[in-house]
Amino acid sequence: MKAIDLHIHTIKTIFDADFSFDIKKLEEYVNSEKISCIAITNHNLFDKSNYELISNTIDISVLPGIEVSLEKGHMLVIGNINDTDILVEQSNKMRQFILDEQSYLTYEQFLSIFDNYKDYLLIPHYIKDPPLPIDVINKFGNDIIIGEVSSAKKWFSLMKQRDKLIPVLFSDLRIKSELKNFPGTHLYIDCDDFTIGGLKNSFKDKTKLSLSNNSNNEEFQITSDGTTASLGLNVLIGKRSTGKTYLLDKLNKSFGIDSVKYIEQFSIIKDAEEGAFKKKLELDNSEYSENYLKELKDIVDLAFKVDFKNQNMLLESYLESLLDFASKQDKMDIFSKCTLFNATYFEISEDEELQNNIKAIDTLLSSSNYEEIIFKYLDRNNLKELLKELIIIAKKKALNNSNYKYVNDILKIIKTELEENSALNQIKDFNVIKYATYKQFIKKFDYYVEKIKIEKEISKNDFYKFKVRATRKPYTSVQKIKSKIKNCPKISDEFQYYNSPYIYINALLKADVPKNQIYKAIVDVEYIALNSNDSEISGGERAEYLLYNQIKSGENYDLILIDEPESSFDNIYLNENIRTLINNLSKKTTTFIVTHNHILGVMLNADKILYTCIEDGKYKIYTGKMSSKKFKCADGREKNTTDIIMETMEAGKDSYYERRQIYENFEN
Repeated sequence: MKAIDLHIHTIKTIFDADFSFDIKKLEEYVNSEKISCIAITNHNLFDKSNYELISNTIDISVLPGIEVSLEKGHMLVIGNINDTDILVEQSNKMRQFILDEQSYLTYEQFLSIFDNYKDYLLIPHYIKDPPLPIDVINKFGNDIIIGEVSSAKKWFSLMKQRDKLIPVLFSDLRIKSELKNFPGTHLYIDCDDFTIGGLKNSFKDKTKLSLSNNSNNEEFQITSDGTTASLGLNVLIGKRSTGKTYLLDKLNKSFGIDSVKYIEQFSIIKDAEEGAFKKKLELDNSEYSENYLKELKDIVDLAFKVDFKNQNMLLESYLESLLDFASKQDKMDIFSKCTLFNATYFEISEDEELQNNIKAIDTLLSSSNYEEIIFKYLDRNNLKELLKELIIIAKKKALNNSNYKYVNDILKIIKTELEENSALNQIKDFNVIKYATYKQFIKKFDYYVEKIKIEKEISKNDFYKFKVRATRKPYTSVQKIKSKIKNCPKISDEFQYYNSPYIYINALLKADVPKNQIYKAIVDVEYIALNSNDSEISGGERAEYLLYNQIKSGENYDLILIDEPESSFDNIYLNENIRTLINNLSKKTTTFIVTHNHILGVMLNADKILYTCIEDGKYKIYTGKMSSKKFKCADGREKNTTDIIMETMEAGKDSYYERRQIYENFEN
C-alpha cells in the first residue's frame, strides 16, 4: 500500500486565505508522511511554472490538476504529466467565467472547456463542502467513480455502502512555511502505476484502498511513524507530561478548526462559573433570539425610512409660507394669481415590492441546481406569464414616473419664472397625506414596541435532564444592552428616551450604534437553565449541562477531542452518565478522550487504547485493546497490557492489591 494525496494547493487564489508557497515544506510533508504520489490542484488555475518547479524538485509522481468551481460545488480535474499544456489552455479559458469567489462553471461550460474530460481523473467534492450536486455528478455517468469526503469517519461509512461513490480522503493542504502539523488525511492505495489509467483501475476496487498502511479500514493513521487510531472511540492514557495533551493539540491543528471539536482540560469548570455560563447560554441560543426578534428588526428597519424630523421641518416651512402668502393677499398680481404659481409637484415613487417579486420569479426560472424540485410544484409556463405581466406593470410605472419627472421639470421652470416676477413668495410644497401617514406609523410603532417589551416567557425547551427557559423583558440598565451589542458606544444619555421608542432608536443611530444592531437594544431575551424542580441549576449542574452540550455539538464534527472530563465530576456520575454519552458519541464521530480515571479508562471499553510515554527522550505511543496481551509501538517495541493498565489506572500493582485488600476487609 502506498500513500497518495491528490488535493494540494500551492498558489493563493481568491478562494484561499493568504499564504505563501514553500517548496521545502512540501518536501518535508512528502518525506515525513512517506507519500508516493501527489496532485497539484489550485482553485480554477493551473500554473505550469509552479508545477514544473515541484515536479523537478520532488522525487515522486507529481500529477497536474485544477480544482474547478462547477455548479456551486468543487471538482478535482487531474491529468497525466504530459497534459500540462492543455491544462494551461483550459485554465485560461476558465478566466472569462470565474470572475470572483461566487463564480462557477455551468455543466455546459465545463464540457465546452474540458472537452477531453474522459482522459482526466474527476473527483468531485462528495461529502465535503462545497459539494457538487448529485444531479450534476450523475450527468458524468461512469466517468466519475470516486468522491472526496472530509473525514475518516465519513470515508468508512461510505465504504460500507454499495450505491454510493467510492470515497477518497485527501489533505486539501495549503503548503506554507508556517505549517507545523501535517494531517493524516491522505489515502493508501494498492497501485504501482501512478498514471490516470492506473489510478482509475485501482480506484474501482475498494479492497485496494485504506486509510492506514495496515489495510484496516476501521482505523486511520494519525502520526507519520504509522501509528493508527480507531474511527470510533480512542482512549489516551499515560503518566503526567508524557504527551497525551500534546497529541490532542497535534490532532486539533492537523485536522483544522472546522473539523475538530476540542473540549480542553478544565474548560468545563471555567465555563460553569455563573457569569461565563450565562454568556454561554445566550451564545448557544443566539439563533433563536435572532429568529424571535426578526419581526422587531424588520419594523425597526422600516421606522428608519420614516424621516419625521425632516417632515416636521417641511411642515414648519410650509406653514410659514402659507401664513406669509395669506398676509400678502392684497399684493397679489397676475403672476401669483396664476394657477401654476402654487401648483403641487407629482410624487415619484419606487415600487420595491414589485421589483423584488420580479427578481424572485426570475431567480426561480433561472435556477439550475433545483429546477427539478421547483418545477415539480410550479408550472414553468405560468411563472413565465406571471413574470411578463409583472414586467408590463413595472414598465407602466416606470413610464408614469418618467412622465411625472418630465412634467415636474417643466413645472419647476414655470414656477421659478412666476415667483421671480411676482411680489409674493410661493407656498412651499408639502405632502399632507405623507405627513399624516408618517405620524400614524410612529404612533403604531411606539405602541407595538411598548407591547413587546412587556415581560413574558416565550419558550421552555427540554435539554437532556434540564430545561432552558427564554424570557423577554425590558432593559433596566445600559450595561445589559452593551453586553448584547459588540463595540457598543456610550449610550447613557440616549437611554433616557427608552420609553419613547421612535425617538430612542434615532438617538441610538445618532450615537453611532450600528444601524443593523439597534433592534437588540429594545428588548432583552434572557435564558435560564432549570433543573427537574424548575429551579435555576447549581454550579455542579452547570458543569453537567455544559459537558452534555459539548458532547452533543461534537456530533457535528469529524473529530472530537476530550481532555480529562473527570476533573468536573464524581465517579458515580462518570459511570452512570458520561460512559453512555461518550459511547453514543463515538458511534457518530471519531472520539479521543484523555483520562486518568479507571471508570473512563477501563470501563468505556474503547475500540483502541493509546498509551503515551517518553523513551529515549522522545514521545512514544503504544496501542492496543483491553483484550490485547501486548501493546505495540510503531517501531516494533511491545509492552504488557496488564503493566500499562495497572500503572496508569491503578497507580501500580501494589496500590491496586492494597485497595483490593481493603475492599475485601470491608466485605468481611
